[in-house]
Amino acid sequence: MKKFVVLYIVVFLLFSLSACKQTDDIGTFYNLREAYEEGLLTVENVQSIADYYHGTLEYSKSLDKKVAQKIKETRVDFLKQKNRAGTLRYPEAKTEGVTILRYLGEYKGSFAVMIKDVYYERYLDYDLGYYCVRPDIVANIEFNYYDDNSILIWVDETPSLPLKIYESGLPLEDEERLAILELCHNWAEIEFDGLYSFKGKNTFTYYGQYNGFYILKFTAWTFGVIKEEIIDGLNFSRHGSEEIYAISDDIGKTLKEAYEEGYLTRNELKEIHKMHMNIMDI
Repeated sequence: MKKFVVLYIVVFLLFSLSACKQTDDIGTFYNLREAYEEGLLTVENVQSIADYYHGTLEYSKSLDKKVAQKIKETRVDFLKQKNRAGTLRYPEAKTEGVTILRYLGEYKGSFAVMIKDVYYERYLDYDLGYYCVRPDIVANIEFNYYDDNSILIWVDETPSLPLKIYESGLPLEDEERLAILELCHNWAEIEFDGLYSFKGKNTFTYYGQYNGFYILKFTAWTFGVIKEEIIDGLNFSRHGSEEIYAISDDIGKTLKEAYEEGYLTRNELKEIHKMHMNIMDI
């Protein structure tokens, strides 16, 4: 009888561990650039995704229902996580509120999709009589987006390093943010004689501190023409009024000036670029 009880407990524990693994293993999202740089996609894969996205080729296969469900579960898992304030984003999030807009193929276990949900209100269908193109270049292949949505790569496994999601740049404590803000305004008052585009603004995307410089971009909060700025082959596309600055205690530069004058290395520029282009809008 004792042997039977012990065997029952072992079987029950094994079943429980297996069930927990199935529940937790819902997958991971990468943006297109990160998936390529992590080696999940080849150049040929990226080209195929571009052809399907831009309509040069038509992808005829449909997304497996089980995979589609896990993609939605991955999104819901993110929506239920805590934000920087320590509160849950959307505790009521359900898979029924997530929609897979487009499926652009499977590439050795990596699925290219575009999704949206009813919870995160940053999906804008611009109806302004014109298109505002948001370009991105991955593996020297151009992707043109026409709203805040982007292509995502979903994989059914947890990566060795967690995916970094820079919703509003790197986090800062309120006191740190205010101190950097004061530093910026003090510099700008002298540099621009009080006439500068971010005067009165207190929201900015923070990319970190490099060699004594705070790297940041003030948020415009307005529609604007997309500006493409190429710095040593890297495209820092953004709204035209959202300049990226490098600010220290006594010096202020644009990002391009800081790099060209030797205040930033190539690797540091690439790190800033990765954060800038990895800001996920969905």
